[in-house]
Amino acid sequence: MDAQSPASGLRDACIAWQGGRDGGSSPIRAAARVLTATKHYFEAEFIERYERDAAADPRTMQRAAALLDALDAAPQMHADGWGKTVAYESAWVGRGIEPGAQDDQIRATLATGILSMPLWGLSLDRDVARSFGTGFQFELVGSFPAIAAWTESEIKSSERELIAGGRYRVENVNETLTGTTVVQLRYLAALPRA
Repeated sequence: MDAQSPASGLRDACIAWQGGRDGGSSPIRAAARVLTATKHYFEAEFIERYERDAAADPRTMQRAAALLDALDAAPQMHADGWGKTVAYESAWVGRGIEPGAQDDQIRATLATGILSMPLWGLSLDRDVARSFGTGFQFELVGSFPAIAAWTESEIKSSERELIAGGRYRVENVNETLTGTTVVQLRYLAALPRA
C-alpha cells in the first residue's frame, strides 16, 4: 500500500465511496466490517462476496481504515449541528433501503435492540434518503460522529451525504400507512478494530 497523508487518504476514500453503491460504498462498507469483525445486519451471498473481495483488496481495506480513523476523530453533533456545519439547514438525517428478501432478517436484528454498522451513508435530505428505498427508513436521533463526504471529495454535494458508523440502540420502530418501516437509532459507541 502506498503511504498517504491522513488528509489525502480521507479525500481518496470519500471519492471512492461516492463513486456509486456497488463500485464504491458497498466494497468499503464490507472492508469496514472485516476490519471490525462485525456481521452485517442481514445475511446474503452478495454480502459475503463483498466481504471476501474487500479482504483481498488492500486499496479498499486502506480506504475503509481511513474512514474509520476519521470517524474516530470526528466530533459528535445532532443532525441540525451537522446541517449548520455544512451550511444545509436540516434537523433530520437518515437513509432509505428497498424492501427485499432480507426484510425478516432486518426486523429480527431490530428486535434485538441493537444495530451495528461500522460505516454507512446517510443523507441530511429526506428526499435523497427516500430515493434509495422506501422499505425501511433509518433515522438517527441524538448526537453522532460523521464525515461530510462531499466536503472532503468535492463531488455530489446534492446528495448531502454523511458517512457515519458505530453501534446504535434501536429507539423506535414504526410501520407507516404507506408500508415504510421507520427506525429511529441512537449512537452508542464506535466499533473497535478486530
